[in-house]
Amino acid sequence: AGGETTKTAESIVPESGNPYTGGVPGGGSQAMDYRVLIVEDIAENAEILADLLELEDAGSERAENGKVCVEKLLSAPAGSYLAILMDMQMPVMDGLEATKAIRALDDPGRRNIPIIAVTANAFVDDVKSCLLAGMDAHVCKPVSVASVLKALREVDRRK
Repeated sequence: AGGETTKTAESIVPESGNPYTGGVPGGGSQAMDYRVLIVEDIAENAEILADLLELEDAGSERAENGKVCVEKLLSAPAGSYLAILMDMQMPVMDGLEATKAIRALDDPGRRNIPIIAVTANAFVDDVKSCLLAGMDAHVCKPVSVASVLKALREVDRRK
């Protein structure tokens, strides 16, 4: 009642109950307002991710490449995004380049946002490249809402 809520993956992705209402099944007035930035050049893939998140009452916004992702992150008010779901292979700026650019930002709030690779690149070297670039987790395509929520929980626990 009147108190400010900190947006963390743990607070919105609990182990049980509706992950976006602090564990209150069915939503209601306690639903949290936040967005996940989906960075994906293929519109159909982005729509699938957005639909999966929407099933759990999560908002999302799309950036069609890494350059647009960095621009959106810089232009949005601090704390606008809970996390970034980042494709790896995109034109203009790929996922690794975008992650390195984000990790080099001056603002710690933006620099430290959780970044989760969402990619078909599933070999050990691919996962290692993602982590070395500064990503926090790796989810293989095709994705499920459970795999994305699990990754969000895990990156939040590492903070």
